[in-house]
Amino acid sequence: MSFLAPFFLAGGLMIGLPILFHLIRRTTRETTLFSSLMFLMPTPPRVTKRSRVDNLLLLLLRCLAVILLAVAFARPLMVWAQRDDDVSGDAPARTIILVDTSASMRRDGLWASAQEEVARLVSAFGPSDAVTIASFSQLPRPLVGFDQWIGTAHSERAERVRAALSVVQPGWQATALDAALLYAVDLLEQPRDGFRKGGEIVVVTDLQEGSQLTDIQGFEWPKETRVRVVPVSASGENASVAWVGDQSVTSAGTDGFSARLRVTNHPADAERYQFSLNWGAEGAESTLPAYVPGGQSRVLKAVKLSAQGQAIRLTGDTVEFDNSLFVAESPRPRLLVLFAGQDEATKPGELLYFLQRALGETPREQIEVRRLDPTQPIRQVDLQAAHLFVLGREAGPEAIAAARRFAERGKIALLPLTIGTTAEEVSALLGTPITALSEARVRDYAMLSEIDFTHPFFAPFADPRFSDFTKIRFWKHRKLDLTGTQAARVIARFDDGDPALVEVPIGKGRAVLLASSWLPADGQLALSSKFVPLMNGILAASSPLPPQRGQYFVGDEVLLSTVDDRTVRSPDGGEIRVAGGSRFVGTETPGIYSVVETGARFAVNLSPEESKLLPLATERLTALGVPMAEAAAVADPSNRTAEQRRATELEAQQKAWRWLIVAALVILLLETALAGRLTHSTPSPAAVLT
Repeated sequence: MSFLAPFFLAGGLMIGLPILFHLIRRTTRETTLFSSLMFLMPTPPRVTKRSRVDNLLLLLLRCLAVILLAVAFARPLMVWAQRDDDVSGDAPARTIILVDTSASMRRDGLWASAQEEVARLVSAFGPSDAVTIASFSQLPRPLVGFDQWIGTAHSERAERVRAALSVVQPGWQATALDAALLYAVDLLEQPRDGFRKGGEIVVVTDLQEGSQLTDIQGFEWPKETRVRVVPVSASGENASVAWVGDQSVTSAGTDGFSARLRVTNHPADAERYQFSLNWGAEGAESTLPAYVPGGQSRVLKAVKLSAQGQAIRLTGDTVEFDNSLFVAESPRPRLLVLFAGQDEATKPGELLYFLQRALGETPREQIEVRRLDPTQPIRQVDLQAAHLFVLGREAGPEAIAAARRFAERGKIALLPLTIGTTAEEVSALLGTPITALSEARVRDYAMLSEIDFTHPFFAPFADPRFSDFTKIRFWKHRKLDLTGTQAARVIARFDDGDPALVEVPIGKGRAVLLASSWLPADGQLALSSKFVPLMNGILAASSPLPPQRGQYFVGDEVLLSTVDDRTVRSPDGGEIRVAGGSRFVGTETPGIYSVVETGARFAVNLSPEESKLLPLATERLTALGVPMAEAAAVADPSNRTAEQRRATELEAQQKAWRWLIVAALVILLLETALAGRLTHSTPSPAAVLT
């Protein structure tokens, strides 16, 4: 048996008190009748040679209770009480040291302090201990593994760790503390011969408020694992600037673009409150003053930013690492829609007239609807650049053949069936003979029913608030016999059961047939609120584009193109080739990145969470279930020996002091019952008189 706090055993000397009280007991065995005692001087009892202990069992119970309490406070542990499936109590432990290299560690002096803390921790380990050193920001990165540690002589381990840390510097990524802890738990859960199960995770970090903890919520920690935080601290006073609003939209103007920015000042008692935002070339620099009291934020609008991308600097703050913000105008892709037919864009009521108004420019994209002359050959370059092909009235056989070639390459050819559309034209587009195409008999009007809201065309209308199509009435529609087209998919039907919107595969793409056009003579589709999102949904399904954003955070992945290869030029001038369909993962430093082939630019910035520098209370980790090491174990990390660490872990598992306190309470209850019984059994003076 051993004790973690043996000085509490001195409390066992209190056993002399119950012995003394028994020797100077005030009551006697004999009762003598006497007159009034008011004229006699009281004398205290004293111990004499003739004093002797009565009620020996009662005295033993009281002494045992005192001894049990003293031993409990001394925190005993049984080194032989480990489970049979564990290695012996002398087996070495495993420890993982996680070193924070996130952007907040770039503050003056923090990284040097972290290196010193790691050096002190390493010096305390014994020759038989196994240690892993890893850095972490958004992702953990091993520096010295268990095998490398064990394979290095004990006298050379400290130098090896110093060499590993010398090539590492804090980066610009966020603090993913949850990912680092889970990584360490996975390492400790891997069994290793000759070492005890579990171990200790030591985190050397500034533990700032912006640390990510989402992934450890509800995580079930192994019983053999403990977490210890070794904080390195700096001033929490800081001002920062961040982008506000939708990262895919900027406000463009004739002389540049504008952006909304948020300036935040922490903490509430911050002494500085006068700041300014500066951007532009030297000699033509723009300045925007910002008055931000401590604990508050202000939203400001920066205008006339360069279309080539702009760096905005926050001045007036002493913490420099987050005082630069890079902004770039969000790229707006140009989408080309080809329309082949006799319709005129300037004539109200024509197919092309409504199509151009439905597919207009938006803050996110530029759409061009280009009319092709059916009498002229269609250029191959137009087909390659187009994103949607629409066939109008009297499109002609050459346009229909071009639309089929267009669809075969993986896109959509849209054909609204007008009164003049023939079965031969539909057959030429689909490549399958259509035996029947006739005008349906409509009484009053037809409506859409049996709409497949899981299809991408109608997915925007799936919400019950937008799924009502009963207000769209069709005066005319065509009956289409698709019995010979087995792969055809009916997306919507009229209420008389006839197909209303049909999708037919063609090569890698598809043809979409609308059994009634959007001409006013055929129905109310073009005049309804559903027409614009329906046409845009068909365009998006024909040529899905990667999300177009102008702003990203460090560590984000960027999808540049779903088909073509791209070359990205980083802020330092280096170029990285990215295969089509893969993501660019080189957003490691803040700055303006550009795509060489298209000229598009995007900005990469520090995560705003890294600017929250106030210390995070360790109680927050405890509340999330993290098994934190006890206070006695972290009082002086540099002086803790391996044996002390193992004893602390073993005592935390056994908790024998709880059972000793329970035993002491039981003994005190027995003592109380016995004392009461003895008191009631003593004869009173009245009983003697009788």
